[in-house]
Amino acid sequence: MLQLNSDFRDNLLDTLLEIPALRNQENRDLLLRNLPPGPVSAISRSSAFITDLNNITSAVEAWGQLNSGEWALVVLTKNALRFAKGTQQGQDLETLLGELETLTVREIPLLTPLEVPIEEVLIWQQDERLPVNFLERGFTASKAVAKVIVPRVLNGVPSPGTSNGSGWLISPDLLVTNHHVIEARDKRYEPAAKEADFKAQALMATVWFNYTDRNVDYTEYQCVELVHFSVEFDYALLRLSPISLSSSNKLLPTWGYLSVIQSKPILLKGSRLNIIQHPQGGPQRIAIRSNFYVDYISTRTSPERIRYLTDTEPGSSGSPVFNDEWQVLALHHAAVKVPDAKYKDEVVKYNNQGVLINAILDNLPDAVRKEVQEAQANLSK
Repeated sequence: MLQLNSDFRDNLLDTLLEIPALRNQENRDLLLRNLPPGPVSAISRSSAFITDLNNITSAVEAWGQLNSGEWALVVLTKNALRFAKGTQQGQDLETLLGELETLTVREIPLLTPLEVPIEEVLIWQQDERLPVNFLERGFTASKAVAKVIVPRVLNGVPSPGTSNGSGWLISPDLLVTNHHVIEARDKRYEPAAKEADFKAQALMATVWFNYTDRNVDYTEYQCVELVHFSVEFDYALLRLSPISLSSSNKLLPTWGYLSVIQSKPILLKGSRLNIIQHPQGGPQRIAIRSNFYVDYISTRTSPERIRYLTDTEPGSSGSPVFNDEWQVLALHHAAVKVPDAKYKDEVVKYNNQGVLINAILDNLPDAVRKEVQEAQANLSK
């Protein structure tokens, strides 16, 4: 609030009381022109002009500075001058106004232009808003993403424990996941699975759709064929039974399947990459925040990889990596340690990594690739 000494306040009120026109209530109402209507309506008004002027000046002084940057008491004093031009009271008001304006500038800092409310603006150079159907399309895509459970087989004998991962439908009955999910080995201390054990584990694998909450019934399906796999591109393609193992009896096509980009995507650093996943083998989660594309990496042993900051955890392996159109660009498969770097003011020590889906499609046998491409073509019809 503007700090006025008692002499200034008394001089202002005395000057207003000496202006004949202000004995009229309608003229006193005009003292409040260009002031906020809400606070104006809250002033305790009186038909006695001395009481009324005292209430008006006390209330306006208490309002301090307006959103426009001007002080409320300055507005009131300028309004009063309209009734006293060419009179002694007018000269007195001019003197008081000069003192008042000097006080507001020197003793009480005015709001800077940046602090004055203006019309809404876009904050970032790139518009980060999305159409509302982004949520609906994401929810539809989530139905084709599932938890993958792989029993372990050692030397042809079932072994205790299972491996958990994520997977997704690329056609009505073909599910994509990682090779290492089906392999179900901890490479820190276990050798690679023998080919026979790997194939046996694939055929024993089950898949849970609609596992979105621990208290919600999911629908389970059995793998019936290991269609193809690659260690280099870290993928396995499984064919699922169309009939569920669950009591719901939902047919596999109920869940739909995902649209994929069949050519190498063009990505700019900072592009958004979304991941629907089953982290830690738990209910489905979606990562759509701090989900920035970082880089493209391709080496002899690890070809056609992209890196990003989208959050995942163990169990997320095999998840689809989407653009904002909910098209699959890559198959998430790992995290990699990178030199410390700052991104969005945070130090980043790891990137997550996925295998480009177009490279996986190119690696498929001709007949399988054609089957997938025909399914994808049906999505656009």
